[in-house]
Parts: sequence; structure tokens; C-alpha cells
Amino acid sequence: MSDLLKYGSESWLAWEASERLILEESVGQVWSTTELQTDFIVHSFLAPFVMVEKNDTGEKGSLMFQTDPRFYYSFTPDVKTGIFVKRPNRT
Repeated sequence: MSDLLKYGSESWLAWEASERLILEESVGQVWSTTELQTDFIVHSFLAPFVMVEKNDTGEKGSLMFQTDPRFYYSFTPDVKTGIFVKRPNRT
């Protein structure tokens, strides 16, 4: 039986909110999946990292993420490491 069915959706939401508060106290700003989609363009995933581009500034970088509950955190700007090298079009 899943925890959601066992304890109900209100308990699940309370647990998720408390997990977010704990993470925010530890690392600062935290994004849910919906918030991530609003603030960033996602380029790729390689757990526990996601390569992103900020929608408002175009700044590229990475975020870390945890799986359950899924939260993204610790934006680190790309410092010209070559991660975002533009590749030639393949024809």
C-alpha cells in the first residue's frame, strides 16, 4: 500500500512541505518541478544534476536534485567549463 493511500493526501502534503523547509534551511532556494519549468529551460539530466538555462537572463548552469520528494536546489552558474559547448548540426 502506498504512503499516499495509507496516510492520506493531507499527510503527504504536510510531509512534502516539511521536507522542503528542511532543504531550504540547508541549501537556500528550492524549486519544485513546476517552479523549475517556470524559471528554467532544462537541457539535460545526469543524476543528481540537471543542466539548465534561466528563462529571465539566459544564464546557463546546473542544479542538483533529490528524488523523493523531487526538489531542485543549489544553482551553480556555468563558468565556461565547456559543458554547454555548441555542437555543429548533423545532417
